[in-house]
Amino acid sequence: MEVYKAILKRRTIRIFKNKKISKKTLEKLVNAARLSPSARNLQPLEYLVVNDPKLCDLIFENVYFGGEVEKLRKKENRPVAYILVLVNKKIRNSGFEHDVGLAVGNIVLAAFEKGIGCCILRAIEREKNKEDF
Repeated sequence: MEVYKAILKRRTIRIFKNKKISKKTLEKLVNAARLSPSARNLQPLEYLVVNDPKLCDLIFENVYFGGEVEKLRKKENRPVAYILVLVNKKIRNSGFEHDVGLAVGNIVLAAFEKGIGCCILRAIEREKNKEDF
């Protein structure tokens, strides 16, 4: 698929199919993020792939999907995997937001090409998730 056509067709998905995503596909999505531009090529981002159902449930309890939240509380509509984008603040303590945006943009487009719906989440109870991981 052409990149421009993908940009025009891609949509944010908040109600998911309960379909497993292979490890190989998740690795490709992380690789797409890893290859995104990075300011001064500092590469401060790290990625944590979570596809264990129990851990996905823990994350889900601490994220907010906006207006579709009630529909999403059904087990069959929850995400089956998350790619957490982490910032190594020993490498870059500020100004990393652009790197994150570019990396996540690559993930979204690569996922769309594979037929995987996704949603960029920032409304996360980070402190609660730190306890679980």
